[in-house]
Amino acid sequence: MLSRFCKILSPLCAGMAVRAITNRVDDVVVRLWKANPDLSTAWEQYRGSSDYKADQPYNSLAELAHRLVDGRSAGMSTELKPVFLELEDALSGADQRDRNLLIVGFIEDLQNISMNRGVPLRDWDRWLGPITREAWSQVEKLWSGEITPAEFNQYVDGPEKEAP
Repeated sequence: MLSRFCKILSPLCAGMAVRAITNRVDDVVVRLWKANPDLSTAWEQYRGSSDYKADQPYNSLAELAHRLVDGRSAGMSTELKPVFLELEDALSGADQRDRNLLIVGFIEDLQNISMNRGVPLRDWDRWLGPITREAWSQVEKLWSGEITPAEFNQYVDGPEKEAP
């Protein structure tokens, strides 16, 4: 009955599904930003800026990666631990969509921005939990050519899990 109803109202149902996915994905993004009180304030400022687009979580995580690299360059260290604890927790229960967002949208950006700004990748090691460390390593292997993009994508896709 519900599927028949959705066929009739498919544009409305599609919009509801996009909003549900966006809200769930936004929860993952917000968890990382709000893990640190200073970043929580920065998140609110970012959300109020013209750069923020609710339907672009990859950009929101890229902005977070930029801020973490800026902080690391300035010597910030103790306040990074909560962010990486949240990342570890989010990765541990992530479905395919969230894994992609967290690995490609955050870890890959964090490495890329670090390399472009002269922050050695090993400087992040102390905050990586085991799941995050594995994802971090896979991104490094992609950069070095040790694995192909197809192998990387297969890793990112991971075991199939149902979206909540």
